[in-house]
Amino acid sequence: MASRDRGWRASDNLTTGTYLAQWLADVAPGLNVRPKTVESYRWAIEKYLIPGLGARPLRDLSPEDVEAVLSQMSAGGLSRNSLRIVRVTLSRALAHAERRQVVTRNVTSLVVMPHDAKRGVQGRGSIRPEQLGTFVEAIRGHRLEAMWLTLLMLGLRPGEAAALCWDDVDLDRLVLHLTRTRRYESGKMTLGPPKTKKSTRSLGMPAKLADAYISHRERQIADAVAAGSAWQDNGLVFCTNKGAMLDPANIRHSLARIQTSAGLDHFVPYELRHSATSLLSDAGVSIEEIADLLGHANTSMVEQVYRHRV
Repeated sequence: MASRDRGWRASDNLTTGTYLAQWLADVAPGLNVRPKTVESYRWAIEKYLIPGLGARPLRDLSPEDVEAVLSQMSAGGLSRNSLRIVRVTLSRALAHAERRQVVTRNVTSLVVMPHDAKRGVQGRGSIRPEQLGTFVEAIRGHRLEAMWLTLLMLGLRPGEAAALCWDDVDLDRLVLHLTRTRRYESGKMTLGPPKTKKSTRSLGMPAKLADAYISHRERQIADAVAAGSAWQDNGLVFCTNKGAMLDPANIRHSLARIQTSAGLDHFVPYELRHSATSLLSDAGVSIEEIADLLGHANTSMVEQVYRHRV
């Protein structure tokens, strides 16, 4: 009764599932987030939150209810990162409900993650230092050698490298300008603004990397001549042999073939970002400088996720 008098208006028959479905349809598309993020909200709500909490009256939702769903997900083998996405999704939806005085509190602020959840993405590693020479030798002359070296030396996100255009490359001053990233919109690859404001940055290029870009440019010109009228002049630095944007799956398969032929441990392209961080830190570069290089606003992600002992 006191809650009613203060204006809280969640009715007895408003279920958590009904509210989440309404939030996903009416509120989530208008948030200032990428379409891919909205799809992650949809995944969390439709696959886990509605099946696990949908029948629960929204006004009676408790931290224990949410923890039970997360524990079931953890027991089913999902990673801590997947659990985090589900909790963040519910938190954003309940924050909207709290602002609209539909609920009295956002219960996710009291939720404790299962202690046995798998680490998922945080379990990524980096190339072992003794494998570096083998890897650099294995990519020598490869049509994407400059891209692999860029990921390893400067720690770019694969999407940032795939979005590089020749206008972003200053070989006279040895500088790369990062102003965009590869994105998926309506199931199609496109170029869009970077992940965060801090992700827009200019990075100095080591001389070895600049030499690789010069060779890459010559190789690309040869590809364009061979493709003839089939060549797509998109201005991309790294592209297919017809000039189209590189697909992430094809990049992973290309790297896997290099690893297999060189007898290297398997790692995905994003782990080159981890490797760059770890090697720079081991070489004495400060955490603050590395955070700037990676495009992070602070050092916490570098310290907690990207830096590994080498």
